[in-house]
Amino acid sequence: DVNYSLFKSKGDSDLALEAAKAKRKVCEAEKHLADCILEHQSILLDLWRRHAEVANCHLLNVDLNVGRMHMECKKSGIAAFARSDSGLMVSAHLLVSL
Repeated sequence: DVNYSLFKSKGDSDLALEAAKAKRKVCEAEKHLADCILEHQSILLDLWRRHAEVANCHLLNVDLNVGRMHMECKKSGIAAFARSDSGLMVSAHLLVSL
């Protein structure tokens, strides 16, 4: 910051006033930049919230489908299949007994 007490003459005080006005413009520009950055970050946050909402809806859909498949398998008596350690698909009944 500028020590304005150093300015003694009328010309010096005029320059000090101009320096203060210029400093004010710099502060205004810094504030404007900070406001723009804040707006940008807020928009990005809204975008990520929407992505999360879509992912949650997709997850809910998948969970419902898994539940539906489980109920259908139970109703029809079809054994559920799971992947074994060897990578083969085996009946859940066999998996439990292993």
